[in-house]
Amino acid sequence: MSSEQEDCHLCKEYLRDPVSIPCGHIFCAVCLKTYWDHADHTGSYMCPQCRQRLGATQAEIQEKIHDRLKQMEELKQAVDTLKSSAHTALQECEKMFADMIRSIERMQQEMMKLISSNKRAALSNAEGHVERLSHEISDLKRRDNEITQLSRTEDHIHFIQSFHMLIAQTEAEELPTVSVNPYFTFGPVTKAVSEMKQHLNEFSNEELVKVAKAVNKMTFCQLEDSKKKQAKSMKSEEATAVQVYKSVPMQEPQHRDDFMRWVFLDHEGGTLAFYGVGETMSLIHRFKASFAEPVFPGFWVWYESGITLIQ
Repeated sequence: MSSEQEDCHLCKEYLRDPVSIPCGHIFCAVCLKTYWDHADHTGSYMCPQCRQRLGATQAEIQEKIHDRLKQMEELKQAVDTLKSSAHTALQECEKMFADMIRSIERMQQEMMKLISSNKRAALSNAEGHVERLSHEISDLKRRDNEITQLSRTEDHIHFIQSFHMLIAQTEAEELPTVSVNPYFTFGPVTKAVSEMKQHLNEFSNEELVKVAKAVNKMTFCQLEDSKKKQAKSMKSEEATAVQVYKSVPMQEPQHRDDFMRWVFLDHEGGTLAFYGVGETMSLIHRFKASFAEPVFPGFWVWYESGITLIQ
């Protein structure tokens, strides 16, 4: 309470149980209550001394209540949308992963069939060669036995005729040579599948990182400081260009005006200076350089932020 005011403006007497209202004037509590009880304030109260309406505070509170209710309703709707979107995304992702799993299982089945088919073909071919070799061995043994029997006969004419016939049959038949690969293995197939597995793992890890980054970039809701919500502004006077090569530490703004920055460029003098504008103008940083060519303003802006250039 100001020491200069000792009397109530309403009762003109010494202040009893003084109360102060937002405009700064002070009255007796009983006097002010009586005045407001009989006054037609129509929803807002008025200072008996300066006639300033005091309902603005109540209106601001009501407006804030309205804004908060609106924000809460928007948030509820956003939550419902989020739930629906998440449910849809989960279903679609589950379906796509199921499709990928089925594709891999189908590749596995085809690979198993391919290996089994090649195995059966190779075994069938080998069994055919074994059977033919067995017949040839049996036939050769039979002829060997016949030659042995002929060697014991005393009929030289029969021996010569039969021997020449056996020799002629043996020379006429060319026995095929069976080429066998003793190092045959399905190792290359296993190696190819192993490499495919490694590529899939690397690819899936890279894609998972991309998906995680995409999800983390999504912003559902966040609290904003009304002071920080003000866009930072920069003013330039006769500036041909601005380009900064190093960071300058800055304090957290305390007032709306603290978001204002001035940029002064002396192109001919080779000076570039940054000033903070508040109750006083303070130098933030100064650069010295030689500008041999035209320069242009450039700014690096982070996610969900912005700047305003004021000429």
